[in-house]
Amino acid sequence: MWHEASGSRTTLVCARLESTVRLLLEYGADIEHRTGSGRTPLSLAAADGETAVLEALLENKAQTDSTDRRARTPLIWAAMGGHVAAIVLLLEWRAKIDAKDECNQGPLHYAVNGQHAGTVRLLLERGANIESRNLAGSTLCASLSRGIERLLYNSC
Repeated sequence: MWHEASGSRTTLVCARLESTVRLLLEYGADIEHRTGSGRTPLSLAAADGETAVLEALLENKAQTDSTDRRARTPLIWAAMGGHVAAIVLLLEWRAKIDAKDECNQGPLHYAVNGQHAGTVRLLLERGANIESRNLAGSTLCASLSRGIERLLYNSC
């Protein structure tokens, strides 16, 4: 969990269990500490789909839309990994569904590119913009027309 080659680590960033996270927060751990690439404990937990840790961090006022050096939010990281439960939780805490990174790609772009059908479906049901374009000008509709639609309609 939470592998990152560059950057510093704090105990909170390395904590894996919700009870450990809550204890560290109780003793003053920095909930917004950033790694060398600008990632917070929330984005790291989102990337791994650690919903119990996410909930502990969110209940202690972690910023849902914090961005790393590539402007990726915890919701984008959760979408990259196809972590539906983490996405549901982040959206319940008002994460921006159409947040964009430095390539102008949002959670829906990454879910489509990662072929995470359940994540794509959830984001579309929650109102993600299917017409958004990345920096190359490519829309999600273009990706869908290249065969991604089979994920939406033929997945098990």
